[in-house]
Amino acid sequence: MKLMKIVAIASVMTVALAGCGTQSDDYDPKGQKHDDHGVSSTGTETSEAMPRVIVATESGVSIFDENLKKVTDFELTSRPSLTTAHDGRHVVANRQHDNESSIIDAGAWKQEHGDHFHFYTGKPALLKEVVKGNKPVHVVPNPKAGATGIFADDDGAASLVTTKNLETGQLDGLTRVKANLPHHGVVVPMPEGHYLVSATAQEGTALPDTIELRHGETEVEKTFTCMRMHGEVARGTNAAFGCADSVLVIKNGEGVNIPTPDLGEDRVGTFVANADFSTLVGKAGDKLVFVGDNTTKTVGVDEGVNISNLAITPDGHVITLGTNGKLYVFDETGSLEHTMQVTGEWEKPSGHGGIAPGVAAGNYANANTVWVSDPLAGKVHMIDLSTMTETATAEVAGQPTSLAVTNVS
Repeated sequence: MKLMKIVAIASVMTVALAGCGTQSDDYDPKGQKHDDHGVSSTGTETSEAMPRVIVATESGVSIFDENLKKVTDFELTSRPSLTTAHDGRHVVANRQHDNESSIIDAGAWKQEHGDHFHFYTGKPALLKEVVKGNKPVHVVPNPKAGATGIFADDDGAASLVTTKNLETGQLDGLTRVKANLPHHGVVVPMPEGHYLVSATAQEGTALPDTIELRHGETEVEKTFTCMRMHGEVARGTNAAFGCADSVLVIKNGEGVNIPTPDLGEDRVGTFVANADFSTLVGKAGDKLVFVGDNTTKTVGVDEGVNISNLAITPDGHVITLGTNGKLYVFDETGSLEHTMQVTGEWEKPSGHGGIAPGVAAGNYANANTVWVSDPLAGKVHMIDLSTMTETATAEVAGQPTSLAVTNVS
C-alpha cells in the first residue's frame, strides 16, 4: 500500500482583553522588546532552531526552553487546550468554558533569508487581546494558507487568525466564516481564499454531515458527504476529515471517501499529517489508522490499552502514549519499532479536555525528539528517539496536560 507521511497538526468572535501573565526574572535576552500588543520585535540570534515547549496547567501555561529549563509562566482563567499556530511560533490556548482563546508568542522563531533561515529566541509574551466565541473547540492551522481557524460551536462560526494578526498582535476585525447552523464543527483555511466548512442538516445535531468547499466566505463550490464528521487536518491544498465509516480526503478540490471497515463503531476523530501530505494517520479509539491511496491500515497497541494523542517526527515516525504509560513508536507503514516506559498508568478521559498526558514531536539538534507530559507525576519528559533515552525532565505544577512545541524542524 502506498502510504502518505505525517506531522503533527491546530470563530469569529469579538475581541476582549486577556488575563494577566507573569514573567520569570531569569530569562531576559538583551535587546528584547514588546510593543503595546505584546509582540516581540527583537531577539537573540542562534545557530539553529531552539524549540520552546508550552505546557497546559490548571492555572495557565508553563514555557520551557530546549533543555526543559523554565522560561516563564502565564496565568489564564482555566486549563487550556494548546495548538501550535500555522506560523510555528505562536500557540493558541483554547478555553472553551471561558468562551475565549488566548494567543501566546512562545519567543522562538525563524526568518527566511534567501536560501536559508535565521533563528532567534526572545522573551515569550501573552498577547493582550483574545479571540472571543461561544464554546470554541476545534483549532485548525494551515501553514500554506497563512491562517489558523478557531471554530465556536454555539456561534456556528470561526475566526481566522492570520500571519499579519500574529505579527502585529492585533486581533480585532478578524475574518468571520459562518457555517450554515451552530454545531460541533470546523472551518479549515485553505490557500487562495478557499475554506472547507462543515455543515449540518439540523440545528442541534451533535456532529456535521457534509463539508462545503467555499471560495471566499460564502460561495459554495462543492459539497462532500462526511456523516458524523469529527477530526481534521490540513496541509496546503490537501485536507482530511474523519467520517462515520470512512476518511474523506480532499486534494486540490477533489474529494474521495476511503472506507474504514475495521473500526466497528469507532471512527477516526484525530489526524496528523506531514508537510506534503505524503503520510496521513488518524486515531480511532485505541487504534491508529494509516491512510493510503484508497486504502486504510488499522494498527493497535497492546491488548486493553488505549492511547493518547498522536505526534510525528520529521522522518515519519508516529508516536503515541498508551494508558499503560508506554511510548509506542511506529514507522510510516504502521510497523511497531520501539516501546519505552515513560509514565505510570493513567485513565483516558471522555470527550474534549480532561486530565491526560500529551505527546509532541520534532527535530532538535539533528535528533528526533519527543516530549511527553505526565500529569500524575507533575513532570514533562524529553526523549531522544535515536537512543530511546530520556534526556531531560522538568517539574511542572498544576498537572501538565496538553503540549505544544514551537520552532522545531
